[in-house]
Amino acid sequence: MGSDLLKRLVLVIDGNERSCESIADRLRLWGYLPFGVRSGGQAVEYLEMGLEPCAILLDVFTCEDAWQFRAAQLASRAWRTIPLLVGVALGQRPETMAEDLDVPPDHCVSRPLDLDALARLLERYCPLPTSMRAMSRPV
Repeated sequence: MGSDLLKRLVLVIDGNERSCESIADRLRLWGYLPFGVRSGGQAVEYLEMGLEPCAILLDVFTCEDAWQFRAAQLASRAWRTIPLLVGVALGQRPETMAEDLDVPPDHCVSRPLDLDALARLLERYCPLPTSMRAMSRPV
């Protein structure tokens, strides 16, 4: 896979198949290359095989092994530098979730997804080529 494509690869970990597909569709519309898995265990398997996403989007409420995934990510020198963006359910405190998962508070995006916040985070960590930026705005 070319390096330009790798800069757009986003690993989506979501235990709800329909939700994962919906997020993947949105990411594709914005110009990213989503790679969806249903569990943290699957994510670890693909990362061990050499998958190199520019960011990881994790829904902690549909992914039963989210905490184990985060522990594995932090334990790996190679994976811990990959930004983790976390879907936080309504009523959950993003600050608490950020502290529990050891991520910056602005990496917690409210669910249903705050598309503007997600787009800003992805642009920060997975900037699109200039020619694609106009298409990448949330719709």
